[in-house]
Amino acid sequence: SVIINQRLENHSQLSKTFNNLGAIYNETGLNDSSIVYFDRSLKHSRLAADSASVAMAMGNLSNVYQTKGEFAKSLALNESALRIYQTIGDSARFAQIYVNIGLIFKNLGDYPNALKMYLAALKIHELEGNRREIGAVYYSIGNIYYDWNQFEQAKQYYIQSLNLFQETNHLLGMGYAHNQLGNILIEGDSDETLRHFQSALKIFEDISDPNGVANVYSDMAIF
Repeated sequence: SVIINQRLENHSQLSKTFNNLGAIYNETGLNDSSIVYFDRSLKHSRLAADSASVAMAMGNLSNVYQTKGEFAKSLALNESALRIYQTIGDSARFAQIYVNIGLIFKNLGDYPNALKMYLAALKIHELEGNRREIGAVYYSIGNIYYDWNQFEQAKQYYIQSLNLFQETNHLLGMGYAHNQLGNILIEGDSDETLRHFQSALKIFEDISDPNGVANVYSDMAIF
């Protein structure tokens, strides 16, 4: 298939094929191999003059570089993808880029800029009325305040995220929100702390999420 498309110079199809291969390698943790294929996808997206595919390939590359801790490369790719999505008017996509950039700043310890990016994403999701995504951004903002040691602010955002996850039946989100609320309350109300940890544990067990279960047990050990 790749050979045929190369001979036909079917750049659009080659971009999709290389993107799929990059995703497979990424899922198996072979970051360097995934970068090779996402790079090829980016090259053929440009040759096909497909702006949306160019931005998607950049976003995929940025995620791999972020996983590798190469934040400068990840940030540059995200900013390039953001400019494309803004040009073509894909608000849902550039909301996700804002979230990605926010996570980079958070990992760098630049909490003010991380918060700025998440609030930009939040504004878009609120305009579109996407309740589940609003909940996800609330949760991410809670994580910023948690790492920033502003625990009361973090608690408020985790509560808001939990409410929206419950409203939209987002079980995974509910589990993580309960667990973080347990961590926030660990120095205070022991009954409420235990209730949140137990709620998180039940959800993760019900949806067969071993990583979530392990996280709860690890946090409960501290409690």
